[in-house]
Amino acid sequence: MMALEAHRLGIAVKILCASAAEPAAQVAPFVLGDPNQLSDLLPFLSSVRVATFESEFYDSAVIETASRKCGTQVFPQPGLMGLIQDRLTQKELLDRYDIPTSPWRPVSSPQDAVVAYIAMNGRAVFKKRRFGYDGYGTFVVKSENELSALSLQMAAPGMIAERFVRFTREIATVAVRDQKGTVFFYPFVETKQKDARCLWVNGPIKETKALKTLKARITTLLSKENYVGAIGIELFDSEEGLMVNELAPRVHNTAHYTQNAFHMSQFAAHILAVSGERLSEPSPLARGFAMWNLLGSQARELSEIHPPMMESGAFFHWYGKIESRPGRKLGHINAIGKSPSDALALAKKMATKAARQLKY
Repeated sequence: MMALEAHRLGIAVKILCASAAEPAAQVAPFVLGDPNQLSDLLPFLSSVRVATFESEFYDSAVIETASRKCGTQVFPQPGLMGLIQDRLTQKELLDRYDIPTSPWRPVSSPQDAVVAYIAMNGRAVFKKRRFGYDGYGTFVVKSENELSALSLQMAAPGMIAERFVRFTREIATVAVRDQKGTVFFYPFVETKQKDARCLWVNGPIKETKALKTLKARITTLLSKENYVGAIGIELFDSEEGLMVNELAPRVHNTAHYTQNAFHMSQFAAHILAVSGERLSEPSPLARGFAMWNLLGSQARELSEIHPPMMESGAFFHWYGKIESRPGRKLGHINAIGKSPSDALALAKKMATKAARQLKY
């Protein structure tokens, strides 16, 4: 989706990927290789003016080494990517800038896990420090039996434990900062999870004083750390107030609606930011918007599809993945309307139609 926006903007792109079947390789020139291997990454970075990534699950140390050797800048900066992709150093970063998050402590052994469980009154969430997403690597522990089972999951570099938070809803936003220091936020949205994966997004929601304060603190973090590009921010709205659940240093699923609800999508904004262009505040195209993820329901290969017809105000997006499996994000429906509730109802209706027709 970044590559498609780059084409529209007149910016040439090239992809480093492991397979010609990957979605990005279907829409842009590509080089086969492993982004985690210096031998593949170094010649690739040497061939481009600037580089970025669509997933934080790469080796930031390897990227930083390759960038330093060839002189090609990578945004967001690999060192900062490394801090955010590790849940422990991400928590430390949030604490440093006084950004509210669930109370936490490091866990590097089964004994640490027991101490954390007791300290959090027998209700804790344990998360692997790296490479956890969509519920992978996250364990909610509410009993001693669950705590005993957790010890079997523990491995280097360990985990963090968070206090279990009761929340009324989940909220998200995406912020973008360019190389010149301009920062803007897309609207805050409500999100709904199904089996630890985002099912839908709906907004905009009213921006409260607490959300405005949070924006100011996140802006300070991005500016002081010289962050460049888009960053996803997921929140819990709880009785104790707002808490940041997670940062993701990239474009984010919860802002896919921007493709059709704003004159500049998160993908275009990210490409412009990392390319050195100055950003302007994106303008909304509707009073309400929604996004509904199309999640796989079974394990099977996917062949060429016949896109379902959409009603006015709804937009079908398919990723071109070649394999379906339960819970895998295969595409999404965007919808706009006179209100957030109208948009969400349309997105759900069209997603139901797509599921029935495509049988993914």
